[in-house]
Amino acid sequence: MGAEHETQPRRALVVGGTTSQNAFAEINDADAFAKSHVQFYPNRTKSDDPTVSFYSSAKKAQRKGAPSNAFGSAAGTMDGLVAWDFGDGTTATIAPSTRFDHAFPGRGKYRVKASITDNLGDTYSWVQTVRINAPLRASVDGHKAHAGQLVLTARAVGGDGPRIMAAHWAFSDGTTAEGARVTHARGRQATVRIVDGAGDTATATIDLS
Repeated sequence: MGAEHETQPRRALVVGGTTSQNAFAEINDADAFAKSHVQFYPNRTKSDDPTVSFYSSAKKAQRKGAPSNAFGSAAGTMDGLVAWDFGDGTTATIAPSTRFDHAFPGRGKYRVKASITDNLGDTYSWVQTVRINAPLRASVDGHKAHAGQLVLTARAVGGDGPRIMAAHWAFSDGTTAEGARVTHARGRQATVRIVDGAGDTATATIDLS
């Protein structure tokens, strides 16, 4: 009976201090080059856009003479393809080194899994969670300040949560401002573009009169 080896992305280790550091590869499995390999890369792991682009990498064992010398999408099927389970009830078989789009059905967390099985019956998998957020919307709260000024506060509704990573303002008088909270004189209009923690953007325009 074959074995299944499941791999998940690891967080990078940050080393403090001011001394220079040398990059190195940590080999946890001495037989790694005698085994098949699969990994995938989504263009985003969280977004309010349900369509995510994926790219997969899969190879047979790289050690010369290794008994694991072919792979496929299922046991006994050495078709050279990667089997995908998108965690939303849909599956696919796709050639490695292929970029493709997958549209998730809506808001939620999806456990995406790519797998290959080699000619020995061993299965290797890579798993990563993709989160689809509610659509991001921008809103603005405004109240009067002294000397006819308005205090404007940009807020995020939906998206990655209430925290705004950036807010870019453009006013009808040609001036601009940065930040979630700004002060400006009364005028005709203000437009703000916000960016949330997932990198998604939304825009809102308000009347300043």
